[in-house]
Amino acid sequence: MQSNYKDTFILLSKVAGIGWFIAISLSLFGLLGVFLDNKFSTGPIFLILGVIIGSFVSFSGIFRIFKKFNNK
Repeated sequence: MQSNYKDTFILLSKVAGIGWFIAISLSLFGLLGVFLDNKFSTGPIFLILGVIIGSFVSFSGIFRIFKKFNNK
């Protein structure tokens, strides 16, 4: 029974890590987009590009993480 709780805790920590990975990826690329928009006085072009790139990075990272989970 103790092992079951330990496995659940490990799984929850990995899921929380995935959430942090998504949040950090989107935040960093979004903030980079805002910085570039302010620097070059453009509309939200770089912000939109940053969010798109951040989404791609986070989804590809999640895919790699799930692929690693599936192999174990």
